[in-house]
Amino acid sequence: MAITPIIPRKSVPLMRRTDSMRGVALMALGMFLFSGVDTMGKFLTETVHPIQIVWFRQLGLFFGVVVLIAIRGRSVLISSNPKLQIGRGVLAACSATVFIVGVSYVPLADAVAITFVAPFMVTVMGALKRSKRELAQK
Repeated sequence: MAITPIIPRKSVPLMRRTDSMRGVALMALGMFLFSGVDTMGKFLTETVHPIQIVWFRQLGLFFGVVVLIAIRGRSVLISSNPKLQIGRGVLAACSATVFIVGVSYVPLADAVAITFVAPFMVTVMGALKRSKRELAQK
């Protein structure tokens, strides 16, 4: 019976606790800001047209992109498939528009609950598309 030598394991550097806590704090801040923006949108729909609210939200995002380009350069705009990137941007803007218009008609909690269903719908639609493709191959 051969005895295998014991090889010392390489020490794996442990993640610093400060990085984890910083990540948790930033995630909590982001979720707070998302809910704050949605709440402001709900209150603003009582006095301002929803399209104006979306316009100013998108304008704020535009300024954020301008700052990103100023910091990182124009290379952040390079894409291997620009048509898909533009399409995704248009769909994101349409999604924000539909959400704000919807929030003007339904309570905020109901609207947010409906948005949480989106990942499940994408999963179901993906499974249905795959099933349809598999049936076509048979």
